[in-house]
Amino acid sequence: MRQVSRFSSELSFLKPAFEQFSKNLEQYGKAFKWKELPHYFNERATISFLQAACWQSGLISMEEYVTKKYVGEEENDGRCDLYICQKRGQRTVEIEAKQRLLVPGTRDGTIKGWFLEGDLDACKNQGADLQASLTFVMPRVPVSAEVTEEEYLEVVQNALNIAMESGIHAVHFWCHPKAWKHEEEPRGGGEMARWPGLLSLLRVVNLSEDGEAKVGPNTLNSPIRLA
Repeated sequence: MRQVSRFSSELSFLKPAFEQFSKNLEQYGKAFKWKELPHYFNERATISFLQAACWQSGLISMEEYVTKKYVGEEENDGRCDLYICQKRGQRTVEIEAKQRLLVPGTRDGTIKGWFLEGDLDACKNQGADLQASLTFVMPRVPVSAEVTEEEYLEVVQNALNIAMESGIHAVHFWCHPKAWKHEEEPRGGGEMARWPGLLSLLRVVNLSEDGEAKVGPNTLNSPIRLA
């Protein structure tokens, strides 16, 4: 199993949960003989595995709950994807998640746009001491493209590099060799493909005075290599 995990000081309390998240994905893969993984379905399935990992690692968590959304002085009812807090400690975070499909040839500008979408939703929350966007990057490799595992990792590495340039506070990557070997037709139809891993990117954000999403300080700055 390949795993890379790096968290800033603000989000370090989440690292055990993401490491457990990887274990949960592996357990699921084994149970279904690697014919499917939770992120093959949708964003909600992926979040549910992370939420379970929070409880397993000693945190308190709740998903898809009703909360208040704020834009300036305007207050509206809305939903938040995930709330996490420590059982013993003061750290709390509200997370808005997006799941995006990464294929060879995905444009850099498209990848940058993924992060901005989550940021705009996350900064409207005010029910925790931290607000963060979480982007699940789901790489899909068409079998016909004859992409090697090394080439696949470079595609994912490029997405990570773009995230680092934009500012990111946590990175967690999981990839299992047995998942790489499995080929499956996408649920919406199409040619046979592989979904061998999942890249999770977290960014702390807040709402600026002019109503724009602003990336928080203390982003990761040391280079991260997936291979």
